[in-house]
Amino acid sequence: GEALYMLAQRYENGIDVKKDNQKAHDYYVEAFEQGQARAANQLGILYEIGAIDDKVQLEQAYRWYEKAGNKGDSNGFSNLARFHHYGVGRAVDLSRAASFYVRAAETGSFIAYCKLADTMLEMEDRKSDKWQDTLSRAKSLYQYGLKQDGKFCARRMGRLYQTELNDLRTAGYWYEMAARNGDKPAMQYLELIYFSSFDKKDYP
Repeated sequence: GEALYMLAQRYENGIDVKKDNQKAHDYYVEAFEQGQARAANQLGILYEIGAIDDKVQLEQAYRWYEKAGNKGDSNGFSNLARFHHYGVGRAVDLSRAASFYVRAAETGSFIAYCKLADTMLEMEDRKSDKWQDTLSRAKSLYQYGLKQDGKFCARRMGRLYQTELNDLRTAGYWYEMAARNGDKPAMQYLELIYFSSFDKKDYP
């Protein structure tokens, strides 16, 4: 199974062979049949981006992500969550997205903790009595995700401090961490903070 998966990767990316998405597809199917759960996730990606038959096939992609998730693949769960979170080929369903992010986190995805926090914040009414508790839980989830992800999770922590806690200095700290780790959106947020807030004179 592993050899078939690696062979599929070579054809998908054109490594030492001519790029051929159909051959990649066929080898991924064989790899999945031999127990490679991550091959199902790769098949989902191929269908989602339109690499098979030159057309986007979102339902086929979703089915392969389901197969990956059913075999315990965290990326499969993350992609299922993304479909429901952002309404990819279906209506937005934040509750289902959250449940899939939980499964992704349970199967090893640290970034899923941060996306779960995002979903929780989107679901909760800011005027609700539960809002402060939700903020606290989201902060804890971001911190847990930060144990292995210093880009997306650091940026999201920065946004939490900027937009919800109104603490620009701490937001700047997290944006800087994300930017140093190569996160471009964090760099843009950081620039806006420097130009519009506590460091107005620090133009360089």
